[in-house]
Amino acid sequence: MSEHSPRIRRYQLFKDGERSLFLPECISIAFYMRCSHEEIVQAVWRAVEVYRHAVGPQDLGWYADDEGEWQELDDNGWEFNRRKVLERVGGTICLAESAEEVAGHEVRYHGRQFDHPHFPPGPEATSSIAFYLPTEYLEEYGLSLCVVVRALDSD
Repeated sequence: MSEHSPRIRRYQLFKDGERSLFLPECISIAFYMRCSHEEIVQAVWRAVEVYRHAVGPQDLGWYADDEGEWQELDDNGWEFNRRKVLERVGGTICLAESAEEVAGHEVRYHGRQFDHPHFPPGPEATSSIAFYLPTEYLEEYGLSLCVVVRALDSD
């Protein structure tokens, strides 16, 4: 077995011969839950906090606001997202390491309130949360990722 994870990377070449990493690989840990937002909201927010603590607050520096525009994730932004998840009928958040780069540390949550007219229930209706980790995180911290996954899955 290889000591390192596979590298699947896409580079952008510039006219002057320089290249820039365009699309690095990452690992996504996603949970699809046949649960209404109100049933899981506390556990979801705890999982977001566990992830942020595990990777470090500096690795989640941006969030998408209600209009989908990227904003810096400072203390006010963190509080905005906390209220968005905990106090709304349904919740959608996107927290990311960078507003400009693809892949890296990221959290995406989409919570559906099944008994609300804006979220009609159907056989495929789910709430979901996904946590993204760059493969460099795995290479640097190794099995500590298991601790993160165990903490996320415990709720």
